[in-house]
Amino acid sequence: MRATSPQGKWCFQGEDKIYRLAFKGDELSGSKEILYNWIANKPESGIYNVRDFGAKGDGLTDDTLAIRSAIAFITTRNGGILQFPEGDYIVTSPIVLPSGITIQGVGSLATGSPTNNIVQKAVSRIRLKATNSAVFRIGECTERVAIRDIELYAETNEKTIGI
Repeated sequence: MRATSPQGKWCFQGEDKIYRLAFKGDELSGSKEILYNWIANKPESGIYNVRDFGAKGDGLTDDTLAIRSAIAFITTRNGGILQFPEGDYIVTSPIVLPSGITIQGVGSLATGSPTNNIVQKAVSRIRLKATNSAVFRIGECTERVAIRDIELYAETNEKTIGI
């Protein structure tokens, strides 16, 4: 695989079933490369698993860069569904959502209630470990964005804003 032009268009050569794509990072990714395993024969067109982009969902690993990588790839496809399988995905800074994206978990469950102290963990959760921040940022001109069947949780409410 090689880039065929300065615009970063990819030319897939050969009969490989899996290609490893690397996108140049930016200031939000800490200038790290954004990596993705592209599966040539993937049957679910437009549906992408966040773990294919390196997210762990183990409640310990910072999954911010992996989630951004997935969203960057989906943006190049003009939208799609980003699935979060069962897990606790940690983010440490806001993630910008583009038009045409759906963030989808495998079910949602409230983690607490003002009437009791029972804490229940949702099946899929994105947990914000930051202050003065939000999990997602959605711009003014962004359209066709959905977040469903997933819990968004902030570890602190200190200057936590937005979604």
